[in-house]
Amino acid sequence: DSRWAAHTQEVIHAVDVTHGALRDTQMHARGYLISGDRAELDRYYAAQNALLTGIEELARLTRDNPRQQGRIVDLRSATKDRAAAIEAIVSRRNEADVLSALAKFTEERINIGVFQRKLDVIASEESQLLSERNKQSEVTAQTSLMTIGWGSFVAILLAIGVAAWVTRAVTGPVRALLQGAEQIGSGNLTHRIAVHTSDE
Repeated sequence: DSRWAAHTQEVIHAVDVTHGALRDTQMHARGYLISGDRAELDRYYAAQNALLTGIEELARLTRDNPRQQGRIVDLRSATKDRAAAIEAIVSRRNEADVLSALAKFTEERINIGVFQRKLDVIASEESQLLSERNKQSEVTAQTSLMTIGWGSFVAILLAIGVAAWVTRAVTGPVRALLQGAEQIGSGNLTHRIAVHTSDE
Protein backbone atom coordinates (compact mmCIF):
# COMPACT_ATOMS: atom_id res chain seq x y z
CA ASP A 1 0.00 0.00 0.00
CA SER A 2 1.44 3.36 -1.05
CA ARG A 3 0.17 4.98 2.17
CA TRP A 4 2.37 2.68 4.26
CA ALA A 5 5.36 3.45 2.03
CA ALA A 6 4.71 7.19 2.52
CA HIS A 7 4.42 6.64 6.28
CA THR A 8 7.76 4.83 6.35
CA GLN A 9 9.35 7.70 4.38
CA GLU A 10 7.97 10.04 7.03
CA VAL A 11 9.65 8.02 9.80
CA ILE A 12 12.97 8.04 7.93
CA HIS A 13 12.69 11.82 7.53
CA ALA A 14 12.00 12.17 11.27
CA VAL A 15 15.14 10.11 12.01
CA ASP A 16 17.15 12.48 9.78
CA VAL A 17 15.73 15.53 11.59
CA THR A 18 16.55 13.96 14.97
CA HIS A 19 20.07 13.17 13.75
CA GLY A 20 20.47 16.84 12.85
CA ALA A 21 19.30 17.99 16.27
CA LEU A 22 21.68 15.52 17.92
CA ARG A 23 24.63 16.86 15.93
CA ASP A 24 23.61 20.40 16.90
CA THR A 25 23.62 19.54 20.60
CA GLN A 26 27.12 18.14 20.26
CA MET A 27 28.41 21.11 18.27
CA HIS A 28 26.94 23.83 20.51
CA ALA A 29 27.82 22.10 23.79
CA ARG A 30 31.41 21.75 22.62
CA GLY A 31 31.33 25.34 21.36
CA TYR A 32 30.30 26.59 24.78
CA LEU A 33 32.89 24.48 26.60
CA ILE A 34 35.66 25.86 24.40
CA SER A 35 34.54 29.49 24.16
CA GLY A 36 32.39 30.12 27.22
CA ASP A 37 30.02 32.02 24.91
CA ARG A 38 26.51 32.05 26.44
CA ALA A 39 24.97 32.24 22.96
CA GLU A 40 26.46 28.80 22.25
CA LEU A 41 24.90 27.49 25.45
CA ASP A 42 21.51 28.89 24.41
CA ARG A 43 21.90 27.18 21.02
CA TYR A 44 22.69 23.93 22.83
CA TYR A 45 19.46 24.17 24.86
CA ALA A 46 17.45 24.91 21.70
CA ALA A 47 19.03 21.91 19.97
CA GLN A 48 18.34 19.72 23.03
CA ASN A 49 14.65 20.72 22.89
CA ALA A 50 14.60 19.92 19.16
CA LEU A 51 16.20 16.54 19.91
CA LEU A 52 13.54 15.69 22.50
CA THR A 53 10.80 16.83 20.09
CA GLY A 54 12.30 14.62 17.39
CA ILE A 55 12.33 11.60 19.67
CA GLU A 56 8.68 12.16 20.61
CA GLU A 57 7.78 12.49 16.93
CA LEU A 58 9.52 9.17 16.25
CA ALA A 59 7.57 7.63 19.14
CA ARG A 60 4.32 8.89 17.61
CA LEU A 61 5.15 7.70 14.10
CA THR A 62 6.29 4.21 15.21
CA ARG A 63 3.53 3.51 17.75
CA ASP A 64 2.38 0.59 15.54
CA ASN A 65 5.81 -1.09 15.83
CA PRO A 66 6.66 -2.62 19.25
CA ARG A 67 10.35 -3.14 18.35
CA GLN A 68 10.77 0.51 17.43
CA GLN A 69 8.89 1.59 20.57
CA GLY A 70 11.40 -0.36 22.67
CA ARG A 71 14.25 1.43 20.92
CA ILE A 72 12.57 4.81 21.50
CA VAL A 73 12.31 4.08 25.25
CA ASP A 74 16.04 3.27 25.27
CA LEU A 75 16.83 6.42 23.25
CA ARG A 76 14.75 8.60 25.61
CA SER A 77 16.55 7.22 28.65
CA ALA A 78 20.00 7.63 27.08
CA THR A 79 19.15 11.19 26.00
CA LYS A 80 18.04 12.09 29.51
CA ASP A 81 21.28 10.68 30.98
CA ARG A 82 23.35 12.51 28.35
CA ALA A 83 21.58 15.83 29.07
CA ALA A 84 22.25 15.42 32.81
CA ALA A 85 25.90 14.64 32.13
CA ILE A 86 26.25 17.69 29.89
CA GLU A 87 24.69 19.86 32.60
CA ALA A 88 27.32 18.62 35.05
CA ILE A 89 30.05 19.40 32.50
CA VAL A 90 28.59 22.89 31.90
CA SER A 91 28.76 23.48 35.64
CA ARG A 92 32.45 22.59 35.60
CA ARG A 93 32.96 25.00 32.70
CA ASN A 94 31.14 27.71 34.63
CA GLU A 95 33.64 27.15 37.43
CA ALA A 96 36.45 27.80 34.89
CA ASP A 97 37.52 24.13 34.89
CA VAL A 98 37.76 24.10 31.07
CA LEU A 99 40.21 21.21 30.54
CA SER A 100 38.37 18.93 32.94
CA ALA A 101 35.04 19.80 31.30
CA LEU A 102 36.37 19.04 27.80
CA ALA A 103 37.91 15.76 28.96
CA LYS A 104 34.62 14.68 30.53
CA PHE A 105 32.76 15.64 27.37
CA THR A 106 34.60 12.98 25.36
CA GLU A 107 33.32 10.11 27.52
CA GLU A 108 31.34 7.42 25.76
CA ARG A 109 27.91 8.32 27.16
CA ILE A 110 28.37 11.88 25.95
CA ASN A 111 29.80 10.84 22.59
CA ILE A 112 27.42 11.44 19.72
CA GLY A 113 28.34 8.11 18.08
CA VAL A 114 26.39 6.10 20.66
CA PHE A 115 23.19 7.99 19.87
CA GLN A 116 23.78 7.99 16.13
CA ARG A 117 24.00 4.21 16.23
CA LYS A 118 20.71 4.02 18.12
CA LEU A 119 19.06 6.23 15.51
CA ASP A 120 20.70 4.25 12.69
CA VAL A 121 19.10 1.03 13.98
CA ILE A 122 15.68 2.72 13.86
CA ALA A 123 16.35 4.06 10.35
CA SER A 124 17.65 0.65 9.19
CA GLU A 125 14.44 -1.14 10.16
CA GLU A 126 12.36 1.57 8.50
CA SER A 127 14.43 1.28 5.30
CA GLN A 128 13.85 -2.47 5.31
CA LEU A 129 10.12 -1.92 5.83
CA LEU A 130 10.12 0.62 2.99
CA SER A 131 11.77 -1.90 0.66
CA GLU A 132 9.20 -4.57 1.58
CA ARG A 133 6.30 -2.14 1.20
CA ASN A 134 7.59 -0.93 -2.18
CA LYS A 135 7.73 -4.56 -3.34
CA GLN A 136 4.17 -5.09 -2.12
CA SER A 137 3.07 -1.95 -3.96
CA GLU A 138 4.72 -3.22 -7.15
CA VAL A 139 2.95 -6.59 -6.82
CA THR A 140 -0.38 -4.82 -6.22
CA ALA A 141 0.22 -2.57 -9.24
CA GLN A 142 1.10 -5.56 -11.45
CA THR A 143 -2.00 -7.44 -10.26
CA SER A 144 -4.15 -4.39 -11.01
CA LEU A 145 -2.62 -4.05 -14.49
CA MET A 146 -3.23 -7.74 -15.21
CA THR A 147 -6.83 -7.43 -14.00
CA ILE A 148 -7.37 -4.37 -16.20
CA GLY A 149 -5.69 -6.12 -19.14
CA TRP A 150 -7.81 -9.27 -18.85
CA GLY A 151 -10.94 -7.21 -18.27
CA SER A 152 -10.23 -5.19 -21.40
CA PHE A 153 -9.58 -8.37 -23.39
CA VAL A 154 -12.88 -9.93 -22.26
CA ALA A 155 -14.73 -6.66 -22.99
CA ILE A 156 -13.27 -6.55 -26.52
CA LEU A 157 -14.28 -10.18 -27.13
CA LEU A 158 -17.80 -9.42 -25.93
CA ALA A 159 -17.97 -6.33 -28.12
CA ILE A 160 -16.83 -8.35 -31.16
CA GLY A 161 -19.39 -11.06 -30.38
CA VAL A 162 -22.24 -8.57 -29.97
CA ALA A 163 -21.20 -6.73 -33.16
CA ALA A 164 -21.15 -10.02 -35.11
CA TRP A 165 -24.59 -10.98 -33.77
CA VAL A 166 -26.08 -7.57 -34.61
CA THR A 167 -24.51 -7.65 -38.08
CA ARG A 168 -25.94 -11.10 -38.76
CA ALA A 169 -29.36 -10.08 -37.39
CA VAL A 170 -29.46 -7.06 -39.72
CA THR A 171 -27.82 -8.42 -42.86
CA GLY A 172 -29.58 -11.81 -42.83
CA PRO A 173 -33.08 -10.41 -43.54
CA VAL A 174 -31.67 -7.88 -46.03
CA ARG A 175 -29.92 -10.70 -47.93
CA ALA A 176 -33.13 -12.75 -47.96
CA LEU A 177 -35.03 -9.71 -49.26
CA LEU A 178 -32.49 -9.16 -52.06
CA GLN A 179 -32.61 -12.82 -53.04
CA GLY A 180 -36.42 -12.68 -53.09
CA ALA A 181 -36.32 -9.58 -55.24
CA GLU A 182 -34.01 -11.35 -57.69
CA GLN A 183 -36.40 -14.35 -57.85
CA ILE A 184 -39.39 -12.12 -58.52
CA GLY A 185 -37.36 -10.04 -60.97
CA SER A 186 -36.49 -13.20 -62.89
CA GLY A 187 -40.17 -14.06 -63.24
CA ASN A 188 -40.74 -16.40 -60.28
CA LEU A 189 -43.87 -14.74 -58.94
CA THR A 190 -44.64 -17.65 -56.60
CA HIS A 191 -41.50 -17.05 -54.52
CA ARG A 192 -42.22 -16.08 -50.96
CA ILE A 193 -39.87 -14.26 -48.56
CA ALA A 194 -39.83 -15.88 -45.10
CA VAL A 195 -40.52 -13.43 -42.27
CA HIS A 196 -38.93 -14.41 -38.91
CA THR A 197 -40.07 -11.44 -36.81
CA SER A 198 -43.36 -10.76 -35.07
CA ASP A 199 -43.50 -7.08 -36.01
CA GLU A 200 -45.01 -5.76 -39.20
